Amino acid sequence: MNLPIAHIDALFAAWDRPDSPGCALGIVHAGELVYARGYGMADLEHGVPITPATVFDIASISKQFTAWCVLALAEEGQLSLDDPIQRFCPEVPEYGQRITLHHLLHHTSGLRDYLGIWPVAGLPDANVFRREDVYATIARQRELNFAPGSDYIYSNTGYWLLGEVVQRVSGQTLREFAHEQVFAPLGMASTHFHDDFTEIEPNRALGHALRGDGSLRLDLSFCDLVGDGGIYTTVEDLARWDAVFYASPLAGGDALIAQMHVPGRLVDGSAISYARGLVIGAYRGARTVSHGGSWAGYRSSLLRFPDERFTVICLANLASMEPWKLAHQVADLCLGSRLGPATNIPGGAPVAVGDAAFAGVYRNTAWDEPLTLSWQAEGLHLTAPWYGFDGVLAAAGEGAYAIAGETDLRVEIEPGSADDAPAAVIHIQGEPPRRFAR
Repeated sequence: MNLPIAHIDALFAAWDRPDSPGCALGIVHAGELVYARGYGMADLEHGVPITPATVFDIASISKQFTAWCVLALAEEGQLSLDDPIQRFCPEVPEYGQRITLHHLLHHTSGLRDYLGIWPVAGLPDANVFRREDVYATIARQRELNFAPGSDYIYSNTGYWLLGEVVQRVSGQTLREFAHEQVFAPLGMASTHFHDDFTEIEPNRALGHALRGDGSLRLDLSFCDLVGDGGIYTTVEDLARWDAVFYASPLAGGDALIAQMHVPGRLVDGSAISYARGLVIGAYRGARTVSHGGSWAGYRSSLLRFPDERFTVICLANLASMEPWKLAHQVADLCLGSRLGPATNIPGGAPVAVGDAAFAGVYRNTAWDEPLTLSWQAEGLHLTAPWYGFDGVLAAAGEGAYAIAGETDLRVEIEPGSADDAPAAVIHIQGEPPRRFAR
């Protein structure tokens, strides 16, 4: 594959400086890491640059490894995906409804996300909480968001519990089990579930975030929780993992990998895009298998085009970076005409001045996901940090809006009435719509 290296590097030029955090990029094609490079600094205090061997916290990309571990135990007959979670974790309340491992894998359990509960409850930063705090939070919840299997809401609680299941069934920590079954066989020597935040990690990129005045600050993880996140790894090691999706030498072989790709299905028969630790979608007409990650001052994206045997890995140590967007831009450059035309790019005028009345902070009704619409000189500005969207809305059809260049986002704004406040409905390609109320 002939790569447009200069154009790829130009995408990351803003961070490729000795005074900026940045990211590591890996491009995999036909089983080979064909391009790997670091941009910016892993450690500003000591002047350490990012390289392909730099270690990052990949946050929720970790979920696919947890899913593999659960499926491997099921393959061995040590558990069934139809088992109720209470069989392994009796600390979880019954709620009067059966929650299975199957529900947890697909985010259809109805369990509230502990990361959303803690700020609402006025509890300290979740970044310093331990496993006993998660169990205590779950135990305090008197009801579910919805009946298991009836809806989809992304829940870190479910995957953290799956990590607990692996430990209790295997008799090993999730870190030990994953090392023995996955990381060591694949030669992923720089990868592990980081279940001790006090542990010294050579070659680690330090997380960063921007202050209100634009200056940088450290934004590190002080969290021992794993399963829903917690893997430390490199683009080089993730390239080794990527090869498993075409020919797996691991236990269960290709059949187990195929199980990871099975999309969830609700009780009404409708399919969802979330499979087992993987998001099954499409981009410009091409099939994609992907996941992103966001935790402390780390952002990450793993974007695979299986039919092209092409994958982009982007690991960042700056909270304001958008690896998901950058990975798609790299794919645009490398795959070019192999992809279909871009869609859903707004062609209308900026939102009218009269729509300034929609400004405000909106929150998801199921958990505390913030979305902000602010009126600025150029128009109505949308900020959705959990999704990585930030830009000015423009008309994209009657009652619909989008951000220029965001081909997988559509926003519908409901004006509200005398009795109801305005609401925003977010449509992201491959995901169920999410409603936010002001």
